[in-house]
Amino acid sequence: MLAWGVCAGGAVAAQWDLYLLGGQSNAVGWNTHQSALPAPLQAPQTDVLFFNGVDGSWGPLAPGSGNNANAFGPEITFGRTLADDNPGRQIAIVKHAVGATDLIQEWNPDDPGANEYDRLLDTLHSAVTALPAADTFSVKGMLWMQGEKDTSSAPTAAAYHTNLTNFISTVRTDLGVPDMPFVIGQLAFAVTSRTDHWPVVQNAQSRTAALDERASLVITTDLPLQGDNLHLTSAAQQTLGVRMADAIQGRLDPLQITNPSFETPARSDDAVNPAIVSGWIKSGGVIGTFNPGGGAYLDASALDANGGVVGAMEGTHALSMTGADASVEQTLSAAVRAGTTYKLTVAIGDRDAGGSPGFAGARIELLAGGQVLTDSGAITGLADGTFTDVSISYTAGAGDAGALGVRLVALDGAGGTSVDFDNVRLEGVSAVLAGDFNGDGAVDAADYTRWRDNLGAPSEEALHGAGSGGGGVDAADYTLWKSRFGTSGPAAPARGAGVPEPAAWLLGLLGAACSVRVARTRWTSAPHG
Repeated sequence: MLAWGVCAGGAVAAQWDLYLLGGQSNAVGWNTHQSALPAPLQAPQTDVLFFNGVDGSWGPLAPGSGNNANAFGPEITFGRTLADDNPGRQIAIVKHAVGATDLIQEWNPDDPGANEYDRLLDTLHSAVTALPAADTFSVKGMLWMQGEKDTSSAPTAAAYHTNLTNFISTVRTDLGVPDMPFVIGQLAFAVTSRTDHWPVVQNAQSRTAALDERASLVITTDLPLQGDNLHLTSAAQQTLGVRMADAIQGRLDPLQITNPSFETPARSDDAVNPAIVSGWIKSGGVIGTFNPGGGAYLDASALDANGGVVGAMEGTHALSMTGADASVEQTLSAAVRAGTTYKLTVAIGDRDAGGSPGFAGARIELLAGGQVLTDSGAITGLADGTFTDVSISYTAGAGDAGALGVRLVALDGAGGTSVDFDNVRLEGVSAVLAGDFNGDGAVDAADYTRWRDNLGAPSEEALHGAGSGGGGVDAADYTLWKSRFGTSGPAAPARGAGVPEPAAWLLGLLGAACSVRVARTRWTSAPHG
């Protein structure tokens, strides 16, 4: 276990914000090369420490990272972004990632044999032991880029949400950091033989992030892949690292939809690709991507302001459903919040029928926990030859629970009928509750944790607009939170609970009375398993 302590005084050599990175080959950075990096990232980053698990030593973050001498993973820009965003903080990264490893067994903390989970803890133990004796550290979060191998069968894909939830809970417990932030890198789009299982794991990752207040999801389906259609390119790895840094700092939009405009995948000839719709789980009918042309859409001759070929589209491809009842659905990385009004908008295309059966009708649904919160009813009578925006709204109540989701349905019609969808958007608007730093509708101890973890940040972005408005995250935000503790609405009465006081080390930081110290002990837990 990692032990926490408070200093009474005296100088501290270094206080490290320590981040873990685990997963399989897209965490490793398979087949990347430092020549693709800008010059500053090719050189050692002297203000970011990286633990080389191969030789058991700490050094500046640089390409190589204990793997291939010229390769890198998302750590290369994750560390750089954190250091740039948090001047004065000392960033350290410990990585253990192994290609072609699954979560159901090889990373499973409950597996009886020694596995990659045990080796992750061993690597962290070695890293802690290798720190200079006077240095201190605190584990600030973990990054996870894994899941490709768990798409190998329907049972492993179906078990992914349960297994990932257990993994996160166990690693927090074993590290003694029960509220540790956890960033999940969603599976990138890939062309493989496992197309039916891929979106199941993607949606499981979204659901896990939605149901865990301290977890977040990084979408990757828009990132470029290498020629094997599986591994992220060197450029994609750089983008992934920046997004992970944004996620750990609370800057990502949890209502973001994976592949909202169905640009991935698109066939080289721009025709329908019915095999895969990345990020979406398919059911029934013939479903794929479609490039509208003048024969189907009357104004498809030029790109519009959204970069689409028809008004209300975004991009050059749409989702196409033909034949009998068909649908796609997606789980988001956000849980439904009571008091929030959600607005779902979808561009729906009615092809110019030219005397054929044409448009069968459509329905759009907003989900929570897999249950329908509201739907549009049957959508019919749209204008031929164009896309039309259709919206539905819903204000969540106290009884609504679970991960948000979206379902798009093509109604059963005559042979040859078709429905197209594009540009899926979900917005959420709620009254800001002062002191509700995590946006869950209540001012409680979890908001104190959010404040504590972001104390000293130069802006209040991580406080969901519920801070004091004074600029950075500081003592004024704590004072506001304390005065609002126990409320669950703009004018709700206090619940009568006692207000938690800041830990002694935080009071010391605020009052500058002593140096803050997070003491460490040697690793005392036996290998887990």
